[in-house]
Amino acid sequence: MQHSSSRPSSSVRRAAPRRAAILLAFAIGGGALIAAAVAAAAGGVDAAAEPAPARSWPASVSALPVPQVRSAAASRPICDLPTMREASAADDDGGMVLAAGGGAALRAAVVSARADCIDLSDPTRIWVVVDAARPVPSDWTPSDLVVPETPSIADARLRAEAAESIDQLHQVLLAADVGDIALASGYTDQPSAADPGAAEHRTGLAVDVVACGSASCAPAAEIATTSQGAWLIQNAWQYGWIATASGRDAHLRYVGIEIARALHDGGYSSLQQFFALPVR
Repeated sequence: MQHSSSRPSSSVRRAAPRRAAILLAFAIGGGALIAAAVAAAAGGVDAAAEPAPARSWPASVSALPVPQVRSAAASRPICDLPTMREASAADDDGGMVLAAGGGAALRAAVVSARADCIDLSDPTRIWVVVDAARPVPSDWTPSDLVVPETPSIADARLRAEAAESIDQLHQVLLAADVGDIALASGYTDQPSAADPGAAEHRTGLAVDVVACGSASCAPAAEIATTSQGAWLIQNAWQYGWIATASGRDAHLRYVGIEIARALHDGGYSSLQQFFALPVR
């Protein structure tokens, strides 16, 4: 009787190394080793002799493209803003300036005709432009005139907001130890035919001040040569005033802090210049 041999056939012996190579490649997990193992199992090719396929890299970039951005000025009328409408309905001049984005933004809107609700001839508003050619209507009188606490040699009266501001300015000036001032004139109901500064007094937003000496506050010296005059020219804008010093007194016109700051920062000397109005 012939017994079958327990030894594996030669074909089985040849297949064993191939399966082992494939399993080893999967265990390592390298794609290149798998391919090499399969090739070796199929034809006994030396996998190490096969060069790895070259990677395809993107072409180098010498410079990134620069995006083209075009700026455009805002064209929306500021009077359409909800905050502007609310402030206007409340007769809140300062709130309207803030709603416009500040004094400089208000100016830009007025100059570019995007501010129909800003009437530069309305005497009730702090931005009203008044001079000999743009007088306050003869039948108009401020409804909120008060006497400031700042010393006065002429019983000067101002609109309430301006009076509060001049009192604050006076207290800061005293604290700066540069001397004292007194009000020489405030609101008047008398029109002026020639002097732009005098014409502004009909608004109740303008005041003339004199420097006080050691004995009295009578105007005796050119205020521009005094420490008080120099202080006013340098600092009055921080309290909402445009200050000009000439002769024996300084003329101060109240426009609110935001507009005064924009005038100061922009180097403007008057509301006419600020709003690009022709000088008449």
